[in-house]
Amino acid sequence: MNSKTYYEHELAKLKTLAELVKPIGRARVIKEIEYKEKKFPIYAFEFGPDDKSLPLLFVVGGVHGLEFIGSQITSSLLESLIQMLHWDKAMQWVLQRMRIIFYPMANPVGVYLGRRSNGNGVDLMRNAPVEAGVTSFLPLVSGHRISPLLPWY
Repeated sequence: MNSKTYYEHELAKLKTLAELVKPIGRARVIKEIEYKEKKFPIYAFEFGPDDKSLPLLFVVGGVHGLEFIGSQITSSLLESLIQMLHWDKAMQWVLQRMRIIFYPMANPVGVYLGRRSNGNGVDLMRNAPVEAGVTSFLPLVSGHRISPLLPWY
C-alpha cells in the first residue's frame, strides 16, 4: 500500500473512531495542517475527566510518516479502549481517576508523503533543543550540536 492510500485509510478509520467515542470520551481535531492546498487534520481522543491535576497517559503515533506501524498500533489500542469502556467496569473506574489522550497520527503530512519529516522537512522526533544533563566519555552519545546533517542531531 502506498503512503497516500494508507493515509486515506487511516483518516477514514479515525473519523469512524471519532463517532464511536462520543458517549464515552471526546474526539476533536486539534489542528489542521495546510500543505499544498490540502488540509490534514490532527485528531485527539480524550478519556477521563477534564481535570489537569489528574495523572495523564499520552499515546502518540504517526510521528514518522514512513513508519506506518506507529499509527496502526495507536489506533488499534484506541479502538480496543473504546470497545472496553462500554462494558469493563474496572476500566471505567480507572478513568474516573486519570486521563488518557491519544494522537494516532501526529504527523499527517509525513504519513501522506511517506517520509519521516513533516511538510516543512522537519523530523519531529529530532527537533527538540535538548541539553544533556550527563556527559558521556563516548563521543556523540549524549547529544551534540555539531551539524543537523548527522541523523541524531
